Amino acid sequence: MTRRAYRGEHLPTGRRVYVLGPDGAERLVPRRRSSRWSYSWGCHGAGSQELAWALIRDATGDRQLADDWYLDLSIEIVSRLPSDEFELRASDVATWLDASPLYPSDA
Repeated sequence: MTRRAYRGEHLPTGRRVYVLGPDGAERLVPRRRSSRWSYSWGCHGAGSQELAWALIRDATGDRQLADDWYLDLSIEIVSRLPSDEFELRASDVATWLDASPLYPSDA
């Protein structure tokens, strides 16, 4: 796994999440490309679930894993991140997945 990290910022124009990697920063790719969806953190809701899905997908490269585990990650990690800004490593997401129970809570 490459060294990747995620940085979320709450700006006057909205919330942005970037992937920080060896080639610089790029925006985290959402599951849905729609102006109606945006990432959120520090609270529960659709925006934090979307962020959780995108974090798992980016950190692991596995859409099915993201589909299975995003609700749990959004509750246990994303909803608890500081609301103004955060940094999270891809390795933190992988470690969380490794420590998770055998099946996601919605299975």
